[in-house]
Amino acid sequence: MRKLIETRGLKKIYKLRKGLFSPRVEICAIDGVDLEIQEGETLGLVGESGCGKSTLGRVIIRLEDPTEGKVFFDGQDLTALPPVELKPFRRKMQIVFQDPYNSLNPRKKVLDILSEPFLIHGILKGRRERLEKVRELLQKVGLPEDSLYRYPHEFSGGQRQRIVIARAIALNPAFIVADEPLSALDVSVQAQILRLFVELQESLNLTYLFISHDINVVGYIATRIAVMYLGKIVEMGPKEEVLKRPLHPYTEGLLRAVPSLEVGKRILPPFSGDPPSPTAKPRGCPFLPRCPRAWAPCRDANPPAKEVAPGHWVACFLYE
Repeated sequence: MRKLIETRGLKKIYKLRKGLFSPRVEICAIDGVDLEIQEGETLGLVGESGCGKSTLGRVIIRLEDPTEGKVFFDGQDLTALPPVELKPFRRKMQIVFQDPYNSLNPRKKVLDILSEPFLIHGILKGRRERLEKVRELLQKVGLPEDSLYRYPHEFSGGQRQRIVIARAIALNPAFIVADEPLSALDVSVQAQILRLFVELQESLNLTYLFISHDINVVGYIATRIAVMYLGKIVEMGPKEEVLKRPLHPYTEGLLRAVPSLEVGKRILPPFSGDPPSPTAKPRGCPFLPRCPRAWAPCRDANPPAKEVAPGHWVACFLYE
């Protein structure tokens, strides 16, 4: 398969001020991330809230600029391009945000919302052509034609997310960042939207970075899974390997936290405690304060990523 997305040493640091006269503090939301996404696959990115998942997705498609590192799309270094030269790549990379209501302009009808990408990029300049294309998009995402002249507030949450997905695929992109697209939806609707993502990937040959805090959801749709903690990828590998043979204690804790409906099944407690403040990360391994299997080397250094099995990487001193 062809490598579509690659990041090298990617960092994103925010400088914030707690008060008017207080000094600025640095928050490292992404801390040296290296990953590759092959054409046609889905990389599932999972981790707790605040670990940097969404920031990573936005930086990859250059909605935000990285502080350090590089992002490559099909071999082209996006970080070396000025904003004016990024426009052709905007057609090839799209994003589906978490909240479909805030993702849509409440003052515009669906026809205008879905026509906007074509107007911005100078495609389908005739109104009739745009109308036919928007009808085709609605059909692809499972919405009736009478949706054209309705406003976002007239739809349910699941229907609004279908509109957002229709907008994302309007320009025939190659890569889509799905930033927790199910978390604002009812459970019954989540399954429908998840199936829609799978169907669109098969019919349009899409490549996904699918971000979620739910490792079960990621396990359903992903080809590979990357586990993120405090801005770092701590484990990455084929989904069967990560789900059935997790290597990092953090991944094990995420899997133990998944509810089970099996009667009589003994539920092991997940890891305890909260993630440390991103402004005061612990010395050594970032998972050290919560890790039940920490030992001496974890206190002094950050573990490097190591390939333990073919394609299965982990950043943990237990595998040195």
